[in-house]
Amino acid sequence: MGTVTTRLLTTALFASALLGCWNGSGKSAHQGYLPSFGALPGQIAGAGAGAGGYAQCGITQIVAVSGANCSAVTGNALPEPSMQPGSSSGGSTTAPPASSSGGSSSGGSSSGSPPFSTAGAGSGKAGAQGSCGSVQGGTYDLVYTSSLSRWCVLDSAWQASGVSAYTPFFAFGDAVVTALNSEFAYTPQGLPFTFEAGPNNGSAHTPGDFGLSDEFPDPSAAGADNGVAHFYGYLLPLHEAINTWAGRVFGSWPTDWWADHRSPFPNSMDAFFLQAIGVAMNNANLQQAATVQTQRFDCVGADGCDREVAMFNTFFTTYGGFPAIAKLFKLLQEDGMNGSSIAPNPSPLLTEYVIAYLQLAFGTTTDLTPTFVKDGVGTLDTTIPAYTVDPTVVLAVANAHCAIKAGGANAALALQALQHGNYQSAIATGGTQAACPAECLWSVPKNQCSAKW
Repeated sequence: MGTVTTRLLTTALFASALLGCWNGSGKSAHQGYLPSFGALPGQIAGAGAGAGGYAQCGITQIVAVSGANCSAVTGNALPEPSMQPGSSSGGSTTAPPASSSGGSSSGGSSSGSPPFSTAGAGSGKAGAQGSCGSVQGGTYDLVYTSSLSRWCVLDSAWQASGVSAYTPFFAFGDAVVTALNSEFAYTPQGLPFTFEAGPNNGSAHTPGDFGLSDEFPDPSAAGADNGVAHFYGYLLPLHEAINTWAGRVFGSWPTDWWADHRSPFPNSMDAFFLQAIGVAMNNANLQQAATVQTQRFDCVGADGCDREVAMFNTFFTTYGGFPAIAKLFKLLQEDGMNGSSIAPNPSPLLTEYVIAYLQLAFGTTTDLTPTFVKDGVGTLDTTIPAYTVDPTVVLAVANAHCAIKAGGANAALALQALQHGNYQSAIATGGTQAACPAECLWSVPKNQCSAKW
């Protein structure tokens, strides 16, 4: 079984902000829409039984192994969202304590019950409600509307299947929007979000053809994988919606290690959102989908190993889960950051900015730049020339943010410089300890606010 057929290669084109998809069409081909992974539900490929073997893991266990051992979750019938799934860059996963580091922010909690409610999901108006419009691929019927989402389904598929085939996806779509709004602490303008169920051509992308939207193959046609009914039917709409929310926050994320050429960030978030939504909806199928999604990229011996997905998984479980990502998005929004104004994409400088803001959001006191580099940032995407990530630039960007937030006479001018990639001219002078934000540290001897590492 080759890596290409076992790895989700769906990438994303953020709403007119990225420089274009790798295939030049704005639509990314998804390889292996209905693959057969070979492993049984709850099993880890390549672990425990030698090459090609499997280690048996139950659904109530952390889905990663160290050697041949599954890490059991204790004290819960099902793992909490922050504990499942995820694998470290070294190939093993550990469950963080209930109160993991990184603090909290508006929009979610990394432990305990999901902070969002899916009550009422799928209770919108279902059934034929006119036309969404016609595009090159055909005519789309409007078949579901709520305050959160609407569904536009290719007419030929809708006529063949009818409302019953799509009812579970209507509820899932509402839950996806609810979860993203809550856990990312960000609600994009333009809701309801449109889920566009298109032809089965292996293509999934964002935006779709109808406003705030994404497009993906007909979910009702997706088969079962590893015991998960309609696995890709749930995964792809979520995957591209994650890209939409993130793209609206920052515009241009690094295409080589966030999403587009490769998709480590959404591939990691897919599993955590599937788990959280599955728990909120009491849906075992979605929780098992989270398990399968983690398996597809773990580095325990399966041929789908992706070190950058594993890196994001580890960051998630170590630095506070969804609140850490919400904090990242909040910092970028508060500073008025847009990747397209900072540097070309991809580029070392854009990467250094994102790493700086990630570390600020994580609240780390140790520079994580070596971890990013070790796990392939700057080198893993072989479609572009390799580049070096400079930790001194990462620190300079973070220090600029901190000095600006602490105030000072030239903070406004410094912020403008930082927003346009001129971090060297972005250090504000003066400021106060009281204004130094929580993600930074005030130095009494230096009388300045700077990064914690």
